[in-house]
Amino acid sequence: MSNKIPMIVAVRGYAVPIDQKKKVKDTSGKPDSRKNRKALKCPSDYVVVLDTETGTDHAQHLRIVTHQVRKGIELIEKGISYEPGNVKPGELALLKSYCKQRSLILRTKEEFIRDVVYRYGYKYGGQIVGFNLPFDLSRLAISIFTSHGKDMRGGFSLELLPEKWLPNILIKHLNSRAAFIRFAAAPKVVDGRGMRKKQFKTDAKTGYFLDLRTFSAALLGRAFNLASLATLLQTEHRKMDAGEHGEVLKTHYLDYAMNDTQVTWECHVALLARYAEHGLTGTPPHRIYSEASLGKAYLNEMAITPWIKSQPDFPAELLGTVMNTYYGGRAEIRIRRRMTRVLYSDYRSMYPSVCTLMGLWRYVIASGIDHEDWTAETRELLDQVTLADLQQPECWKMLAVLVQVAPDADIFPVRAVYGEAARTIGLNGLSSDQGHWYTLADCIASKLHSGKPPVILKAVRFTAKEPQKGLKPFIIGGDGAYRIDPYKDDFYRRVIELRGQIQQAAKQARKEGRTEEANRLDSYQQMLKLLANSTSYGIFAEMNVQSHDRPKGVRCYGMEETAFETGTRSIEEPGTHFHPLLATLITGAARLMLATAEKLAQDNGIGWALCDTDSLALARPDGMADDDFLARSARVTQWFDALNPYSDNKPLFKIEDQNYRLDGGKLVLGEHEPLYVIAISAKRYVLFNLDSENRPIIRKALAHGLGHWLPPYGQDDAPTSIPAPAIPLSDIGADRWHHDLWYQIIVAEIEGHPDQVDLSMLPALDRPAASRYSASTSALLRWFEKFNEGRPYSEQVKAFNFMLSYQVSPTALYAAIADGEVDGNVLDNGLPSVAAPYDSNPVCAVSKCFDRHTGQSIPPSVLVTYREAIADYHLHSESKFENGDLFDRGPTTRRHVYAVNIEYIGKEANRWEEQFFLGEAADAQIEYGGHPEGKVKFFGFISKAAKTFGMSELARLSRLSRQQLTTLVGEKAQPRSQTVARLVCAIMELEILHGTKKRNGRK
Repeated sequence: MSNKIPMIVAVRGYAVPIDQKKKVKDTSGKPDSRKNRKALKCPSDYVVVLDTETGTDHAQHLRIVTHQVRKGIELIEKGISYEPGNVKPGELALLKSYCKQRSLILRTKEEFIRDVVYRYGYKYGGQIVGFNLPFDLSRLAISIFTSHGKDMRGGFSLELLPEKWLPNILIKHLNSRAAFIRFAAAPKVVDGRGMRKKQFKTDAKTGYFLDLRTFSAALLGRAFNLASLATLLQTEHRKMDAGEHGEVLKTHYLDYAMNDTQVTWECHVALLARYAEHGLTGTPPHRIYSEASLGKAYLNEMAITPWIKSQPDFPAELLGTVMNTYYGGRAEIRIRRRMTRVLYSDYRSMYPSVCTLMGLWRYVIASGIDHEDWTAETRELLDQVTLADLQQPECWKMLAVLVQVAPDADIFPVRAVYGEAARTIGLNGLSSDQGHWYTLADCIASKLHSGKPPVILKAVRFTAKEPQKGLKPFIIGGDGAYRIDPYKDDFYRRVIELRGQIQQAAKQARKEGRTEEANRLDSYQQMLKLLANSTSYGIFAEMNVQSHDRPKGVRCYGMEETAFETGTRSIEEPGTHFHPLLATLITGAARLMLATAEKLAQDNGIGWALCDTDSLALARPDGMADDDFLARSARVTQWFDALNPYSDNKPLFKIEDQNYRLDGGKLVLGEHEPLYVIAISAKRYVLFNLDSENRPIIRKALAHGLGHWLPPYGQDDAPTSIPAPAIPLSDIGADRWHHDLWYQIIVAEIEGHPDQVDLSMLPALDRPAASRYSASTSALLRWFEKFNEGRPYSEQVKAFNFMLSYQVSPTALYAAIADGEVDGNVLDNGLPSVAAPYDSNPVCAVSKCFDRHTGQSIPPSVLVTYREAIADYHLHSESKFENGDLFDRGPTTRRHVYAVNIEYIGKEANRWEEQFFLGEAADAQIEYGGHPEGKVKFFGFISKAAKTFGMSELARLSRLSRQQLTTLVGEKAQPRSQTVARLVCAIMELEILHGTKKRNGRK
């Protein structure tokens, strides 16, 4: 382990708004006995299915809408509507003729909105169905505003008609698959006299919107487009080839548009049938946004009250402690940028498995949680625990303990800025003068890593109270063999066992050539996997962030005895099933699983190359025979069999298929083929075999850092000089160009020049690098404020438009300005921010590039190419460890972090899409700062050093100006993490030079 590196360490805090509004007490003396007349939980029998076709310019304006109205399955009407300003006279004549011949209703867009959307979707309470509804609905709008409602803050308010008494449609983007959609409350809704006499009051109609893109992803476990969804569901009609979009309307294109609506309806019917098999009668389909929603529906069906509701008086101080211990999955590289022989293994359903091992289902169904001091017992357990103990399932049931430690070079997850712009979590040595909280699982893992137990200051054990009353049995997925009695059965165990059966059936179907059936079963087992993961972890960690225009006061609970108050514009609100204790226990136990495997590898004389949340690549040491390596690896993987909580006796730590030989692209189970890895950094690695000519056969590739780029070419355009993949790209987990990049990285390693990767055979990389995104949030749409200024709404870039983003090469831009190719005023707002309307043809797309600040056209010659964008991909640093810099190769080593101060943060993945395209946003980074006690201690540390060694000397060694240092000594600014590191390193160097190690100065 390296010398101590001073850093500010970040931990999750628990923040509660200070000014929560309280209900105003009614002093009239009259009881409020009026009954709430709730909106229907389910829609009426009416269904509106719609699909829009648009132009292909930056505005992506509406041209036509095709629709169907049904009552049940009965077709009431179908038709086409058009935007008068975007349809030429000849096209209108075609529309009239086409609709008359086919008995379709032809309307203008305004008539369609009034007679169909508001009539059937709002007045009659019908369901509005589409595929990617946010885009379709936003095409219908006549203007769009930012929504400020509490539940839809930061979303969009779509005005569809000029009549002010008709409600807008509100849309709030959640992620790339889902959005909240509802009608806004209509203004001045007044109950009639009869209603008031009956003491009823009417809630606003929110409507029922079902986006099949969202629903299918939740139900089937992966993302679809309409064509792939129809293929999987085996609908009667399939998506047609449209030809060119944006051209003059022709009969074929109208056939295509009408067929899209029919395909959407048939997918809707098939998905509802799939959903009905789950038996989730208490949750209507329009309330399913993800696999997590599906999981919540299962828990609700069993009448399980979420913990946050069953125990609302749980102490906030203790919740702060729980959140302090929360870290995510462990992902790291141990052997970097060096080809290594490995055995790649994976834990079976890691989170559900550790959940089952620890018996956490009893906490899910409990009426509450008790806690007690368990310090003495924890010290004894930690002193005595061994690997043999961890092989006993009973040991894992004792892990519901949180521990405060005095870290002294102990190995723990440490969240800090390790030389990159953003914080990351590294499993590193930690020393601190302050107590830190971790799970007991992390403490045991630290002992396995370092050989010594950490010093325990305090420990708290949590136990489940008696089960809730009135819980109901339920059947998973409609399979009668998987009936769950929540009092007797473990939900997670049963879901994973059912998934195992479905996986086996899918393999058999594929073996017998029943490809469509195999694909259907694969989707089902994937859904079960995500269902188990979300209900055994995801929903318990859910925090929803509400953004505000101005900072709001919060009270933050952390490691100190008292909370502190601060301000933030991003307020965290716990999800409906928020249970942070379970979330942190589960992730802690998963890290212990990996630590156990790492220790077993060490004890068996082998190493490891990488780990990734639930997988580990065991590494063969140099000079070891392959048979010997496989035998030692088998001892590691088989050790976990004793912990298998499932009845089907499948391995818990299983050897993955990538380890076995391929024969003509088919897997030959049981026959090992030497598997190699090249790992660059966390989640950036490739697994491969070598053929008889020493050429790579890629088996798995993770292309972290490439996924945001559109593919510069596809399978049909791939270079012939690189062999085609031996297995489907879907099995590799990469696009074709990812495969080819990794192929060349491997070749460079084999040929002995790993720093220089030859990509000359990939001419498509000379195209401008493009990223696709949707203007799905107010911040992303604000990109185009200057561009939209002065343009009529129909010509503006609108919410949910599909756009492309490019980067400018400063060198090429300055050269173009010098040559007169580009006007120099393009630099008035800094480097141009380049966008273009989405086009699947990259040549067409790049010809439409413009600066979103000025609207000025940008030539392709000044844009960053794929070749430039990925030039250093193979050198990306793993900065959280030593020997992880750009050109470093070989084993990484853990850093030794000295925590000079603690800062508290909130949700770490907040508004990631905005930050990806817009850069790091201050209001998206939820930072609560440090406790006043810590700030005083830290500033006192700096001030004392400045007095002891002199301002000039301290400024010189820390590479700060005297003015900067004076500001910090005067406690007038909070330093950045990098500044802290430089300061403390300088102080420690000065202490050594002066021979005066004043440890009190660090306290």
